Amino acid sequence: MQLAPPALGGDLAFYVQYFLPMILALEKKRQEQLASREGSQIKAKKYEALIIQIWELLPNFCHYNSPQLSSAFATLINYLEPMINQNVLGLRSLALKVFSELISHCRTTSEVTAEIKATRLGLSRISQDYIGGLSKLYLSSETEGAVINDGDRK
Repeated sequence: MQLAPPALGGDLAFYVQYFLPMILALEKKRQEQLASREGSQIKAKKYEALIIQIWELLPNFCHYNSPQLSSAFATLINYLEPMINQNVLGLRSLALKVFSELISHCRTTSEVTAEIKATRLGLSRISQDYIGGLSKLYLSSETEGAVINDGDRK
């Protein structure tokens, strides 16, 4: 599937509305393949590849002043946190790129709306939570553990 350039600079709310349900459906099928006796590891890997490819589109949707930017971000954070904390499907760097793209967009946008302000506030809170954990993760050896402790998060 090839997306046209306008779709790649699209609204984050569109991604949440259109692609997130697709990811969840594919993940359900992947889990069914892994759990079933008759399930196929090859099919499960194919579902995993599709899921990863759809997630890889996400950074392209972080450059638009959406009327639902903060709510779309709030929905996505529930999926991005496990990617960072547990490196789900090896997508930690992608989740960090999404944060980076959103921070960059919210800092450089010429039109600062209430949605941008709300998203900035959410990003600020999350960034502060992850600074210590990411420092530990990237400064420690691989054997010391790769899970970020976010026990202080509320």
